[in-house]
Amino acid sequence: MMTETRPHTRQLPMLFTETVYESLLHMGVPRETRYVRSARNAVNNVLQPLHSDPSFHDDLLLAFGEACNNAILYGDGESDDQVYVTCRLRRDRTRRAKSIQIEIRNAGAPTWSSLPSHSYSMPDPDDLGGHGRGLPLMRMLTDRVDIYADKGDTVVRLTKHFPVPHCFQRTP
Repeated sequence: MMTETRPHTRQLPMLFTETVYESLLHMGVPRETRYVRSARNAVNNVLQPLHSDPSFHDDLLLAFGEACNNAILYGDGESDDQVYVTCRLRRDRTRRAKSIQIEIRNAGAPTWSSLPSHSYSMPDPDDLGGHGRGLPLMRMLTDRVDIYADKGDTVVRLTKHFPVPHCFQRTP
């Protein structure tokens, strides 16, 4: 598994504040489910220094594991043998941590008709045959889930905002 940490930041102007996205991790994960655990550990290592509470970590790691498994199971393995993971920390202009974003990119465009609606309820287990719980689960565990096509790939972006008390603390 290839891991690369990028120190650069990208600044995006906002209406009244300036937001900075700090890239924390970029890695390629082999398209085999046995590597999801290693990818979760790498993302967990990125989350640990952020001093967030354990439930924050657990929710985000569970949602990430679901997204990573979906990318491996439903992506186009013939055109690329990797799933790419990027973690970014969003800070405001005073350098306070606001949220974490995790992007999972895999080859192959999404099948829009197979994506469930933006409902936050879990589907009926009798209708699933062991599948179909991942996206509703991701939506329940994170603050935002974006799924889009980009250059023939599917990108799932998970965003989780830090609890308010953490937002008032400066991180190094």
